[in-house]
Amino acid sequence: YTIDAALQSDLINYLTVSTDSIEIANVVSKLYDVEVIQRPPEFARDDSPIEDALLHAIEHVNQHSSYQPDIVVWMQPNVPIRETSTIDATINKLIETDADSCITCYEVTQIPELMKTINDKGILVSNFKNVRGIRRQEFSKRYLADGSVVAMKKRALTNNSGPREAHAFLGNKVAPL
Repeated sequence: YTIDAALQSDLINYLTVSTDSIEIANVVSKLYDVEVIQRPPEFARDDSPIEDALLHAIEHVNQHSSYQPDIVVWMQPNVPIRETSTIDATINKLIETDADSCITCYEVTQIPELMKTINDKGILVSNFKNVRGIRRQEFSKRYLADGSVVAMKKRALTNNSGPREAHAFLGNKVAPL
């Protein structure tokens, strides 16, 4: 479903599938005329940061084709249903703004500041201080990336050096869709 949606996009010029699975690579190669990149094991572990796999794919494309992307669009296969219009809208919003990336997201109603953890004595304790007495309605709206479409400028991804932080590879300015 992810490949089908990407192939229908008016704005995706070059499509690759990065995988460590020979079975997936074989199926994709039989069904589609897209490049399959064999992901090295060190980029395919459960604890491997996704930006390493994305950087590996960019490096592979740079070395094995004449295509040089300015924008990288990452679509997770575990979010298989997405409209082609969402893909193009995400890319267009990135192009039309000065953002480093644009990601699909949705509003959540859960408030992390009100969540609790269980301590070593089996008692619920607050994760945050100074939220006592604050009503749910007083918190600002919250959004969670849904993994459907992430469009990022290649420079934001490739300039991500230093300590790893959550989603730092998206750059400093992240536009929501």
